[in-house]
Amino acid sequence: MRIAAKPMPKRSSHVAKTGRQKEYYVKQLGTLGYEPTVEEEPVFPDSDELEKDYSVPTNLPRRPTTFSDSAQTFIKKNWTGLVISLIAGLIILFCYNFSKDIGMLQGSLNEIRNSFDSLQKRFDKVDDKVQEQENKIREQGVQIYYLERNSK
Repeated sequence: MRIAAKPMPKRSSHVAKTGRQKEYYVKQLGTLGYEPTVEEEPVFPDSDELEKDYSVPTNLPRRPTTFSDSAQTFIKKNWTGLVISLIAGLIILFCYNFSKDIGMLQGSLNEIRNSFDSLQKRFDKVDDKVQEQENKIREQGVQIYYLERNSK
């Protein structure tokens, strides 16, 4: 009678040892010079340095992050500075526009003042002419008076 051979198991699968293999393994261990592997703890010198934290690896490269994620973390960390900068920028913009508007108002006030001054000069000239006319009227009135008095 012939015994059929069992197929060989895959190398990646685990197979238990047979009885003979176990005996052979135990004999081989006995022939080796067995020495205990437990040794006394080594004594290390005391150190003044702070203990390093080895729980987090330090030599790993950074994980790539998207721009939006990095912007969100930056805003979360620095939101007070950003708000203060925004307020300062708005105040500076307001002051710039305000000073520009004030400058425009001063320019228009200067134009109005110049036109008022020119009108004032014209009115002064008109007043002078009216005064001259009144003086001529008085002179002619006096002349008429003398003519009427002399003609009688």
